[in-house]
Amino acid sequence: MKSNPVFLSVMAALFVANETKAQETADPIGWLQTATGTYFYNDPANWANGNVNGLFGANLNAKATIRMRHKTPLMLKDGDYSFYNTGEVTFEFVGNETTTPLPAYLTEDVTFFNPNATASGKLGNIRFGSSTSTEQLYLDLGGETRTIRSTFDLYLWQSVKNGSFRFGSTPMDIFKYAYFVNEACVEDGDVEALHRTGIVFQNNSNFPGKTRARNLILNNARLTEAFSGAPLITETLTGDIVVNPSDCKVGGYNIIDLSRGYNKHFILQANAIRRKDNAILAINGSIGASGDREDATAVSKNIYLATPPETIQTEGAQGPKAIGIIPWLVLHSQDEWMTYDAERGIRPLDATEYAIYGTDEDVTGLNVIFPKTTTNTVDTALTVNSLILEATDEKASTILQGEGTIHVTSGAVIIGYHRNATPMIRSNIDFGSARGYVYAPKGKGSRFDGIVSGSNGIVFAQMDQAIEYGSGGTGPTLAETSNISGDCYVYSKLSGGGKWWPYGDRLGDIYNYGIIEFSNTTFNGINGSGDFIKSGSGAGSMKVGDNDANGDFTGNIKQGGATSLTKIGAGTQRLTGVISTSAGVFVEEGSLINDGVFSNTVTTVRANARLAGSGRFLGKSDATTTLTIEPDATLAPTRTEAGPMTIESGNLLLENGAILDFGDLNVTSTEGNEHLLVSEAISASTEGDTTVFVSANPTRTGKWLLAKADSIAPHFVVSPGTSLRIFLNEDGTELWGEHFAQTFLLFK
Repeated sequence: MKSNPVFLSVMAALFVANETKAQETADPIGWLQTATGTYFYNDPANWANGNVNGLFGANLNAKATIRMRHKTPLMLKDGDYSFYNTGEVTFEFVGNETTTPLPAYLTEDVTFFNPNATASGKLGNIRFGSSTSTEQLYLDLGGETRTIRSTFDLYLWQSVKNGSFRFGSTPMDIFKYAYFVNEACVEDGDVEALHRTGIVFQNNSNFPGKTRARNLILNNARLTEAFSGAPLITETLTGDIVVNPSDCKVGGYNIIDLSRGYNKHFILQANAIRRKDNAILAINGSIGASGDREDATAVSKNIYLATPPETIQTEGAQGPKAIGIIPWLVLHSQDEWMTYDAERGIRPLDATEYAIYGTDEDVTGLNVIFPKTTTNTVDTALTVNSLILEATDEKASTILQGEGTIHVTSGAVIIGYHRNATPMIRSNIDFGSARGYVYAPKGKGSRFDGIVSGSNGIVFAQMDQAIEYGSGGTGPTLAETSNISGDCYVYSKLSGGGKWWPYGDRLGDIYNYGIIEFSNTTFNGINGSGDFIKSGSGAGSMKVGDNDANGDFTGNIKQGGATSLTKIGAGTQRLTGVISTSAGVFVEEGSLINDGVFSNTVTTVRANARLAGSGRFLGKSDATTTLTIEPDATLAPTRTEAGPMTIESGNLLLENGAILDFGDLNVTSTEGNEHLLVSEAISASTEGDTTVFVSANPTRTGKWLLAKADSIAPHFVVSPGTSLRIFLNEDGTELWGEHFAQTFLLFK
């Protein structure tokens, strides 16, 4: 924790000073109150030793509401604030008996953290301001976008001004909410919820709603509307609803929850819905169930958009059962597709807007439900707008089969689910030029066995259950082959599909925010933050970079059995997670960037290929060499704020003709600032006969520590065009480069 100066009148510092940290569990230090009450924050009598030191120690363990009244503006500026209460405590920061609201200045991102928190633990909440007119306190963000991460739920009773507001939980597996109560809003900025957190717009009294913010941004997150009192509540965003996948694995769907309220007419209005990386939006509640914009007496929840989303339907089909749908928007129960009309806004399809296969005589071009507990056979080509394989509440499976290819013009497919049945689509599915959307709710046991075709990629989404790996894991099993092209987005767990993903003559990259369980698979570029997991205990392989694709993947690659990872193609693939592939990593073509950890593996770089980055290499216990650079192959270590490229166990083997490229050299480095750090030796393939070429671009006069190891064996020479003098130190453990301002010409 940072140390904190004492500002008796303006500081509200809630962190732990280093010199007292060891005493926290034993001594009654810091804030003295452990019972319900209102206290003056700035009064030294309320603090141990009479010092307003901001320290909340382990003595704060009672279930209570602690109200801290401030005389002067509250300053939240030191970043990390730690709480140590073990009981359920509400912390209220309020103004000091004046009708003029008091500002609380948020001058940088802050974290409210309690190490005693658990995923299910209730440790209370933190509240800013009050509904009482003499206790109002608002957040001032100083004209910036500020983030609060919290172990507690956060309540805001007054406006957030002068900036945009982000909220996230800490740690990120604890779902927390930020409540905007009654009149609270972000006056001129955005409100954003980070991974697995929620924003709540809450009306607790007869309050007609509010202009809440400019844009609402959800990142694998949730908006909840909690309303009561007024017969008609209208909440407004002056900008858009923005839905994104998360930077943190796993998942990529977002929820707008309209279920928490009394029987009132509710409207949420915004300009439009925007999506990044084909993120999914689900809506929970009786949205659009009855009534229209003007009918305030109806029990209805409506979302209206100035720019409605595009609906897709089969060209030429007639009647209500051919109504267009929004493929990326579903009810959270995943029973129904959504559409948009001017009177009811976003709404689910009515029962009259679906055709039932086997009951309706002709379902061509319509939105079709294939009935539950039935084997539905399609033996001739069939074109439908959308497809639902109906969920079953019985043990009998719902199956779609037959020789006829089913053309789904909207790209929208729902696979129903029941834990005692295995729903299956055995028919071939063709999405044509539409992007496919396959929803497999919970999905355990579901199978997608037909060949899937289409030229615009596919999105797999899974809701209602955590995405996990193993016997409790979820998500459908894919056929081994497919003809799908285009980018594929995964917000689910998927198994199988060895030749399913785009590669070869099928273009498109993978965006994995869930789990892809593979065996022997070739991919184009891989992106996202999910996991790739080698299934089973047998050997497997993963090839990345076909079609010269590029990728940037922040998740992990794991193995069930010995697995190899091979970089192919001329593109660049960046990896920043943990890569565990005990059968080796091979860079055969293009560039592979390790900015993460290669664990329990050996890495080999082939001729004309390149390995770069500032990551770590953890070798196998039974191998002396962790990284091998073959002739005409390039190793390009990069030093970042996180440190150098590091081989933490094992040797670096440089074969004759290998290239070390240190790139731009600017800030002069000294001991401890090396670009390449090897725990053991930088060795040569043949002692005395190995020449390694060093390339670099010094951008200023200086001296740089390029590499450090226990011993360095090869003979180094400067590559043509490199204005650098290189040399080893006296004991042969450090490789240095030096650049002078002058150019020396040597004449024979």
